[in-house]
Amino acid sequence: SSEGGVSRASDGQILGPRDATIECERPAIGVNAGGGVKSDVASQGVGPRNVAECTVCGNASAAEGEGFGTHRDATLELKSGAGGHCGAAGGGAKGVRVLDIQNAGADFFTMIQNITTRDARFPIGSGHGSDAIHRDPLYSYAVTYLHDDSGLVGTGLAFTLGEGNDLVCRAAEFYARQLVGRDIEEVMAGFGEFQRKLSDEQQFRWLGPHKGLVHLALASVTNACWDLWARKRGVPLWKLLLDLSADELLATLDFSYVTDVLTLDAARNLIESPRATRHLREGILKTGYPGYDTSIGWFNYSDEQVAANVAKSAAEGFTAMKLKVGSPDIARDVRRTRLVRQAAGDSVRLMVDANQQWTIEQSLAFSEATRDLNLFWLEEPTHPDDVIGHRTIAEAIAPVKVAAGEHVPNRILFKNYLQAGAMAICQVDAVRVAGVSEFLVISLLAKKFGVPVIPHVGDMGQLHQHLVLFNRIALDHEAIFLEHIPHLQDRFTEPVQIVGARYTTPRLPGSSCELK
Repeated sequence: SSEGGVSRASDGQILGPRDATIECERPAIGVNAGGGVKSDVASQGVGPRNVAECTVCGNASAAEGEGFGTHRDATLELKSGAGGHCGAAGGGAKGVRVLDIQNAGADFFTMIQNITTRDARFPIGSGHGSDAIHRDPLYSYAVTYLHDDSGLVGTGLAFTLGEGNDLVCRAAEFYARQLVGRDIEEVMAGFGEFQRKLSDEQQFRWLGPHKGLVHLALASVTNACWDLWARKRGVPLWKLLLDLSADELLATLDFSYVTDVLTLDAARNLIESPRATRHLREGILKTGYPGYDTSIGWFNYSDEQVAANVAKSAAEGFTAMKLKVGSPDIARDVRRTRLVRQAAGDSVRLMVDANQQWTIEQSLAFSEATRDLNLFWLEEPTHPDDVIGHRTIAEAIAPVKVAAGEHVPNRILFKNYLQAGAMAICQVDAVRVAGVSEFLVISLLAKKFGVPVIPHVGDMGQLHQHLVLFNRIALDHEAIFLEHIPHLQDRFTEPVQIVGARYTTPRLPGSSCELK
């Protein structure tokens, strides 16, 4: 089969990728833990990878005497076979023969049938979203849709600011085609290795590696896989993550290039050690995850608008706010920072974001001029590739923290930042790095180094509201707060709900990323 199914069967018939029907001499076919054969009625259909291909040795033959299935779950043997080299797993069903290749039944498997992408761009206007470099942003998503044959659709996002979004979509299509004809349960059972193979595709890798357009595309596809998996299991993404065992979770992650500081055993321990005390942190599901207001002080807002926004934010219950700085005129930024501190009062946590626009000298000059304002962090003070520069700034401006990660593209550079002590706040964004999976690797790295994760939310918090709940409950990361940006709420079918400056826990299946 061109879609990955078995190419021959014991009676000479062709067994297709997802529409085979089988009959058993013994009608009981055991439940396959990996999502394969799960019917106890004869003549039910079987999926391709669960029955037709061995995930260890790659056997795709149905010749007599050879085993079917995977090493990690049920093995099926042909009528006269003894279960050859693929028969390592127990509980198989003997006496299987191919009857026909007609309808298999959607309740038996759900194969990814089709992939589509969408170049979604949303003007937000009126100075919203503006910063020192992006004066007129066009909030955009390269969206990947995975359609399975039960009618479910997984949605994945990567965030851009307009031009080039179509190129990310084209790259996402290239990656996503590898998923057609596969069951999402089987894909996610070994997603870490699958993601590594995609990121190391020999031609696309040259365009990165592990950064830029191709990495954004991988984020979109990865996030669609996680969304589809959660929808198939009928749970919100945060619950799917919490329900996974440590080994199941680790199988979805790619640790290549970071095992020098975080081995698989160490990662497993970071997951298992807090498990006994999870119940102490699950209260956040009821109280909601605290948010901070990043929209009080966009760069193009007037001083009067900033002051009015501070008052409005405080009235809504926010106790943390962020102002955009990074102007060549540092005096302007100092003045506006003082304005916000005066309007907000001393009890509010105040952060500033330079969006990579300053030199080290300018960063230090601003920090010295605002030392009396008790800033919580200075975000992206200089170029994101300058790890040592960030460390220099971090050492000089303490106790003010350096926050970074919005433009740090992968786990390897995050590792370097953490090793160097160049960030005190990790702002990894799952729609910038390679999606949920790489976000989780970076969260584990940050946990090892004792650095809190406060994500940048290119997704407007839709996806990250799930991820921070996992970080808090499963990894015992500190729940400081999560960025809130309101400008695209009307574009999502399940927009984030903020009540009393807290994210209300999402309850519907999936990752909350479906666009209207």
